Amino acid sequence: MLPGWREKYDEMKRWRERLAEPMQGLDREAQNLRLLDYLHAFFAASLHLRDWLINDPSHPIPNGTASRVVSRSPSLMLCQAIAVGAKHLRIDDPKLDPNARLSVQTFAQTFGPLKFEASVAEVTASADGYDAIRLADDCIREWDQFLKGQGLL
Repeated sequence: MLPGWREKYDEMKRWRERLAEPMQGLDREAQNLRLLDYLHAFFAASLHLRDWLINDPSHPIPNGTASRVVSRSPSLMLCQAIAVGAKHLRIDDPKLDPNARLSVQTFAQTFGPLKFEASVAEVTASADGYDAIRLADDCIREWDQFLKGQGLL
């Protein structure tokens, strides 16, 4: 059987699950790099889901329909900008925010002999900053709503 849209959808969901996995045994820099890699993979899979929906012969979704779901969703548009920027280094599409970037920062607080560290993944765009994990969850919700409306979930 040929792969279909569900394969890409499941891949996107697996990348989201990896974002919640513990990263024990890694120093903070390695954790941050892994988090960044997982986020880039998630956003790429989310972007590619649109193409797989269009090209799946068993349940083809018209290009205009699939593209509209992305263009009408600020979350999916930001996801697309991150994926395109990661692939091409720059964003030339005028519909996408050319300043969209993904970063991971470490914040540390010391209380006497105790030191606490936390990593925060953020998507920055022209106007605002967004929690990258929340953006990933928003993208999944948008895709789920669309796929349910198409009778695919």
